[in-house]
Amino acid sequence: MSTIKEAGIPTVHDISYLNEPLLAIWKGNNSFKELHETVLRTKRRIRNQERVSPSFDENNGFPDYFQMWAQTAKILRELMVLQLVEHHDIPNQPPSDPNKLGEAFSVSFQPTTLGNDLAARIDARSADSDDILLDIMRKRHPAFARFVNVLQASDVIYFPEIGVPQKESEAQFTVSGFVESVSQTIVEMLDANECERTKLTTQEVSSHLTTYLGDDYVDSKNLDRKQVAALVKKINQGTKVLLLTKLALDLGVPSLEVLTNWSRQLRIANFARGLLQKPGLTVYSTSTVNFDNHTFVRRRTKEMVKDLVVEDIPVYFQKLKTPGSPWASIYPLRADLCFKSRINDEIFDEIIRDIFFQRISVPYKISLESDLWTTPPPSVRPLLLYERQRRNIISIYDVGR
Repeated sequence: MSTIKEAGIPTVHDISYLNEPLLAIWKGNNSFKELHETVLRTKRRIRNQERVSPSFDENNGFPDYFQMWAQTAKILRELMVLQLVEHHDIPNQPPSDPNKLGEAFSVSFQPTTLGNDLAARIDARSADSDDILLDIMRKRHPAFARFVNVLQASDVIYFPEIGVPQKESEAQFTVSGFVESVSQTIVEMLDANECERTKLTTQEVSSHLTTYLGDDYVDSKNLDRKQVAALVKKINQGTKVLLLTKLALDLGVPSLEVLTNWSRQLRIANFARGLLQKPGLTVYSTSTVNFDNHTFVRRRTKEMVKDLVVEDIPVYFQKLKTPGSPWASIYPLRADLCFKSRINDEIFDEIIRDIFFQRISVPYKISLESDLWTTPPPSVRPLLLYERQRRNIISIYDVGR
């Protein structure tokens, strides 16, 4: 058993893992066993996107109670940090003695007054439930509040990423030469995107990466393709750490991922990789947030951006469509237009569905289809045309008619 610790950097990536166990506790399904089943169901739903598994049909009809045990404990600890659930000892792992399994499963948890209020609002699909959760999170996780404030001040935080060098250049490859080269490239990428708050010199980048690579910084000509790819991955991680430090954010890369996910799910920010002219990760605000006296949020709505998005869809389609093909992947189109309009993915998806079902009038027609070879990038939800029908490629025709 372990007890709750002081609030630090959050580690629960998806807010669904907080909302759904909280709802279960609020409804009385509050034993560790019941909450463990809730976490497993949530995991399967997220893995299958919008397809909710109605029952535990694996393992001959029996749930795997030992799968993700530590994850359930971590989620409960986070709910306690957020002061949504009363403090209680938490089973860290299944007991080694099978006779004590029932005791471990029977441990129950109770919502706090704050937890009761939030759960009732989530259950009623109240419009302000996200704002209340945001207020709770920023109070209990100062790092999250600082991240949101920096993003509000910057509007955009850009983390450039470099790719694996071409195979033909490997014969002349050295780690020291590669670091010097990519340091200059990273500075140029930041300058090209007018990143004033994260302006760096080549020397700053090179010095930081040399230190960050540590023992991996070996001046060798014998790195194979796999080792070069691993080096590139670490350089990209090191670049993020340097830029976070420049922004006075004491975060590592895993923490950055958690906070960007939270911001997107609370609909106050969005992020994308590989935007046009922006190789790397771009995090941007989609709302106005103020924490001065109380949490104030004003999000961009569909009505605010609909006309601009409708006008830009065929323009970006032409930029992104496959040469010689009438189709383009929906995901880069969505990413670029969401960034330009400063909106979350859900708003773009609503507009696309409105166009497809002819709920709004536009000077072109669209087709949406499924393509087995086109999949959402990591951490990106699929476009759903109907409840469970995914569409991932788009074609636009009869423009201007």
